[in-house]
This record gives sequence, C-alpha cells and structure tokens, in this order.
Amino acid sequence: MPRPSCLAGTRQPVALVMVAMIHLGRGLRLLLDTDPPYSPETAVLHDLLPHGWHATAWLAVGVALAGLALTSTRRGWWLAILLPTLTAISYGWSVATWVIPGPPPGSPSALGQVIIWAAFTGLIYIIAGWPESDVERGA
Repeated sequence: MPRPSCLAGTRQPVALVMVAMIHLGRGLRLLLDTDPPYSPETAVLHDLLPHGWHATAWLAVGVALAGLALTSTRRGWWLAILLPTLTAISYGWSVATWVIPGPPPGSPSALGQVIIWAAFTGLIYIIAGWPESDVERGA
C-alpha cells in the first residue's frame, strides 16, 4: 500500500516516537506505583537499583528518544534498545535461577516476561534496520 507523500521519509522517526511513548509509559507506571510491578523473584537484577532509579531511567530515555526522533534516529535506536534488553536479561536471569536450583530462587512466571521483553528488543532491532528512503527500499 503506498504511503501518502506527506509521510515520505518519516517511518524511522515515527517508529522511534512510538518506542519513546512505551518508555515513557513504563517510566510513569514505575513512578506512580507505590509497589514495584515486579517481585524480587521474577526480576532478580531489578533489585540492584532502587525503584525510583528505574522509573527515572525509563522516563529520561523516553524523553531523549522523542528528541532524537527529530535529529538522529540512528543514535536513538541504540538508546532505545538498552533498557528493554536489560529488562529481558533481568527476567532471563530469574528463569535461569529457577531452572538451576539454589539461591536466589527465581520464578517460572518470569518466563512470560522474558518472551515479551525479548520480542520488544527484537522488534526495536528490526525497525532500526528499516530502510528510510524509497531509494534504500528499492522502490
């Protein structure tokens, strides 16, 4: 389906703004919830930093991504993939510690979170490689 000409060359910046909105939403959720939306068993590495720092990181990256969408999408994608990757690793560590007995206990419920965050990380990686111009797309 052809895109309207007013959207020519905007695929990367618009996608980066959408990812920024997800980062801002995650940051607001962390900031406004009095209890973390995860347990120490399901997100083992999340406990290494205070709850407020997680919220601040997600909010700061979301704001930065929105700004980078206007100037440098390539830098924006590198920044965009950082926190989702760390989140997937944190939940993945919990799954690994659940499979391998011993402390910390880990949790099987972290498996669903690993899938979600790994998929989001993969989606960011794929979108970052999209060609932007008609010439790059071979159109």
